[in-house]
Amino acid sequence: MNEEKELSFESAAKTLIEWLNSNANPHAVVIVEVDKAVLYSGERSIVTDEFIRD
Repeated sequence: MNEEKELSFESAAKTLIEWLNSNANPHAVVIVEVDKAVLYSGERSIVTDEFIRD
């Protein structure tokens, strides 16, 4: 990725991050694809590595 694309990506990402911080809860996640963006907001979660094999 060249420097111009990196700066463009950074600007777009910061705009989305700013929007999330103003409009969503701290647990929100956005998945962006070439044809859509989906906002997910977790109500409950659990994280465990108990079942992960080495």
